[in-house]
Amino acid sequence: MINYIEKVYLETKVKEGNKLVEKLLVDIYLKEPISNKDLARSNNIPIPIASAVKKEFIKEGLVAQISGSSMTELGRKYVEEELGYKLRNKDYYNRLMEDEISTEDEIISNLRGKLEFIFENRPKVDVSLDQSKITVDTAIKRAILGIKNNSIVNKNVLCVGDDDLTSVALAMFLKEVFDYRYLKTKIYVYDIDTRILDYIKQVSDREDLRMEVRQVDLRAELEKTKMSFDTVFTDPPYTINGLKLFVDRGLESLKREKGLKVYLSFASKSPEERLAMQKYYSDRNLLIEEINKGFNLYEGAGILGNQSQMTVLTTTEDTIYKNHEKYDKEIYTGEVRATVRSYRCKTCRKLVKVGKYESIKTIEQLKESGCSACNSKVFELYKKQDSVVK
Repeated sequence: MINYIEKVYLETKVKEGNKLVEKLLVDIYLKEPISNKDLARSNNIPIPIASAVKKEFIKEGLVAQISGSSMTELGRKYVEEELGYKLRNKDYYNRLMEDEISTEDEIISNLRGKLEFIFENRPKVDVSLDQSKITVDTAIKRAILGIKNNSIVNKNVLCVGDDDLTSVALAMFLKEVFDYRYLKTKIYVYDIDTRILDYIKQVSDREDLRMEVRQVDLRAELEKTKMSFDTVFTDPPYTINGLKLFVDRGLESLKREKGLKVYLSFASKSPEERLAMQKYYSDRNLLIEEINKGFNLYEGAGILGNQSQMTVLTTTEDTIYKNHEKYDKEIYTGEVRATVRSYRCKTCRKLVKVGKYESIKTIEQLKESGCSACNSKVFELYKKQDSVVK
């Protein structure tokens, strides 16, 4: 079928890019009949732009002017089958996008139940890789945010690092709300941890999800990609170097188009570090679309204060994409700050040192092996030595 989105974009040349054209057509499909004023308001654009794009839709036979803009049979078929927006319940979807659905809603509750089982059985965190576990509700919120921004449906989505299983939540959400037969979305995961990748693959196969996983050390020279992705989700290590590397690798993989989104989850930092982050976004010519403080909640991630913010970055015509060179800076907290902690066995009171340069690297490893004196697996923090900053 004709690529009507690209055709209308070439006719109108709207500065916001072809993603806006797609969003306008989808909005007409979801909210028909809709006025030019409401169409413009929902996309935060001037009415003349919405009107100009709509006129091209009418010329192509996708839209008809009947008490506002409404879909034709051709337009409806194009949106549902070519763009993958065939919904199980359109009214429900519209209410969801307007935040009118309770967290106790039947569909959301059903999805939460499925994800809780999956999340409970995911691999243990590896703190040496700055891994942490987001809550199920946070995963669902990420999916809804991406869909609201037209970043998921009919898109190739890349998760750069995914120990928190965002990829699984996205795919499961789509399967609950959309007619899966017509969905065009494909989700990819890059991660260094084979445990995470193997688990995601198992879930994908069991739930019949359209996902691909690939083991990647982002610090190594990255194999040149096809620049085929539309959207990136990433929750990097808790260092500025980690943020820069993960976002850069995500940008490398994106199509060279304006208006593409990077969903960046990152812990609250000092004013100096926040300034460094803003400078980095500016250096890459990325637009800070929105910042949602406290958006992400984590299970037991004390270093994050159990929460982090969600920053939505958008590519522009001038976005700078780095080359695929090797990255040799430290990116994990344990590399930048080599802290030594002393834990005391709660049974026999034996003290054990845990740290990057000790025989036992993490508290998880200590609990797994148990106390060398009595085999107990219960410990309490006794002392934290000053960090060695590298």
